[in-house]
Amino acid sequence: GATVCVALVPWAYYKRRPGPGACLADWAACALGVGGMSLWMHNLLPWLLIPMTIIPGFWMALGGVALRRMARLHPLALAVPTAWMMAELLRWLLPAPLSFGWWRLGLFAHDTDWLIGSARVWGTWGLTWVFAAFCGWVADLLRLRRLSPQEALAFPHRRVHLLGLGPLALGFALCLLPAPATEPGPRVLVVQPGIEQAIKAFGTHPLQELYRDAVDLTHEGLQSMDEPPDLVAWGESMLPFSLPDEGVVQAQRLGMGTSEHAGWTLDADTLATHAAGVATFVEGVLLGRVDPLSAGRGLYAPALNQMAGAPWHADALRGVGVLPVGTSFLTGLITWVVDGDVIRKQNAAALWGSKGGPGLGAKVHLVPGAEQAAPYTSVPFVLDALRAVGGYVPDFVPAERAAVLSLEGRGGRTWSLSLSICYDNVFDDPYREPLEREQVDFFCILSNEAWYKRSVEMDHLVAMTRMKAVAVGRSILRATNSGISILVDPEGRTVAVLEDGEGQRKMVRGTLAVQVPVPLGGQIPGIDRPREGAHRTFWVRTGRFQPGFWALLVVLLLVFGGRGLTAAPGRVRPTHG
Repeated sequence: GATVCVALVPWAYYKRRPGPGACLADWAACALGVGGMSLWMHNLLPWLLIPMTIIPGFWMALGGVALRRMARLHPLALAVPTAWMMAELLRWLLPAPLSFGWWRLGLFAHDTDWLIGSARVWGTWGLTWVFAAFCGWVADLLRLRRLSPQEALAFPHRRVHLLGLGPLALGFALCLLPAPATEPGPRVLVVQPGIEQAIKAFGTHPLQELYRDAVDLTHEGLQSMDEPPDLVAWGESMLPFSLPDEGVVQAQRLGMGTSEHAGWTLDADTLATHAAGVATFVEGVLLGRVDPLSAGRGLYAPALNQMAGAPWHADALRGVGVLPVGTSFLTGLITWVVDGDVIRKQNAAALWGSKGGPGLGAKVHLVPGAEQAAPYTSVPFVLDALRAVGGYVPDFVPAERAAVLSLEGRGGRTWSLSLSICYDNVFDDPYREPLEREQVDFFCILSNEAWYKRSVEMDHLVAMTRMKAVAVGRSILRATNSGISILVDPEGRTVAVLEDGEGQRKMVRGTLAVQVPVPLGGQIPGIDRPREGAHRTFWVRTGRFQPGFWALLVVLLLVFGGRGLTAAPGRVRPTHG
């Protein structure tokens, strides 16, 4: 994190000066930088790195244009954050394929304990300004060394120091604002099978390759715990069965179909088959609520009998679920929803509570190209390429907002759990918006990052998780298929992380037992006490307006000039004769 304090100094110092080809040089350099930041994509679709670098690089090059304009009027301590913020806002706010936001400068604060606490007030955007202003201040001091004695006398020292160091000092002060007080919350067992994406996408026996391995690992993890957990969490789309959302069954009966390019159809037999699978392997095997051999008219009894060697198989046949009675189950899966006049898919999660379920929540932000076919539906070779890589056509529909579900604990406690899926981790609104409308005790992210193997993409998402946890003042639990599964508290600190015996966190198999810190004063039957859970940080209350505030500030600074080096008091002006 500390490297960010000098990261923009070369850009600030050299790109302030106009010259032939300055914008083109900026574009090339920024494109290479974005490409290096996104190099993890070469594990999936290497050709995507070209648009992922050229397009965002253009917006960063516009930042160089703004820098050269501002540097004529302002110290770099103001010009640099203004120009960089403009470019980053464009790169962030414009939708794909017009841009690709991903990483923001302020995210480097995830590794700075002395500054990250200020995210409770101004989030990632404020920290971006802090770092850019500090780098501009350093560049100003370097520029001062090259001024003549006469020019140095006119240098606005006070203004430069105020603009460069003032935001940093304010960040230090804002860190003094405490995070919400917490107490021990639900006990959770995270199951991470460490599965390769090729098996997940193209496996021929999903019940054996996905489901059985996950159940074996769950059984093993439960045996190692002193007390049963309140929740067992699997990762993204780990259940090889789909669930229909409200109205889908009726819509299918009335003849509603899927989109032309979807590559799949939904009929009554498919609905019945998936319903039987859920009843057999969730309601039966995992929860012990129904006879797994007779569930769904025994459709999956032969498949279940093929798992006879599993350590949990005999108990399941006797009606004893793998999960202890009273333990809830959360997993990622695919749901079907009515979208206009067609039925489409959602990347979702389902929570079976200790008394019923499932409750559903779905992904808010779809991965461009991987989950959202538009605008590629008219380009057949692109759809064929995506199908070859992922094993499906990206025909998903996003949820309108992140879901908040009720988690029933074993001791009578109840917690509010907000769900997000994978790519949601990048954005702010899936974490701010739920707290705007209701109480949330903690957040849970179900994710699958095996697409990118052991790349830095996993580390990026953990850094984003830390920033979100601090900004909203809530713990965030990441339950992934292959890593990094981690629990972060409202201070941004790591409570626990899943590692193997060699300290590896990526593409490893194992379980993680954690107790999630929640806001003080949870819901305890018969006990009424002040509830810190209602606490909302300043960022939660104002976060939806902050990008607009920074955009307005940038526009005002770009449009209206200020007193800079050329108009500093005491400047000796040349005279004729």
